[in-house]
Amino acid sequence: MFTHAAPGALDHPLKPDLRVGFLLINHFTLISVAGLVESLRFAADESFSSRQIFCQWEWMTCDNQPVIASCGLQVTPTAPLDLDAHWDYIVLAGGLLEETRNPPGWLLEAVCQLHARKIPIITLCSGSFILGNAGLLNGRQCAIHFTTRDEFRQRFPWLYPLLIKVTLMTEASLPAQAERQLTWRQI
Repeated sequence: MFTHAAPGALDHPLKPDLRVGFLLINHFTLISVAGLVESLRFAADESFSSRQIFCQWEWMTCDNQPVIASCGLQVTPTAPLDLDAHWDYIVLAGGLLEETRNPPGWLLEAVCQLHARKIPIITLCSGSFILGNAGLLNGRQCAIHFTTRDEFRQRFPWLYPLLIKVTLMTEASLPAQAERQLTWRQI
């Protein structure tokens, strides 16, 4: 985490306006995570210095060990798994379905506890399967990736999945469009 300001820039450490905990599920989809964290990175500092001043985030994994993105990139956690810490948002970064179809019971309990504490939960890619398995999407609409539509509907026929389809796009809208296509659900 970048915490040091340029000499003379800050006389005292600032409390960030926003703290985000990313829980990277093994074989997570890198582009979804990259799109979100790049938006946070731009909001976190001034002058493209990439310091985590106004916004901070940590990378966590289910077992505090490195995980592999679906593209093969290995990512090492920057913090131990602690869903009880003070987070403004928790991001469940899913990817390949074999990792999110049947999440462990402790994870389902943990996301239910986050929800009970009114911590907003953002799911990326197949992370929506975790919330579906936890029962947190019951009676709600949720955005899903088009490649998971059939299985999602099979597993959760009582839920209301939405597919996002883009017909026109300009270069300037690509980052914003990518961000909107992430499976964002604040519950």
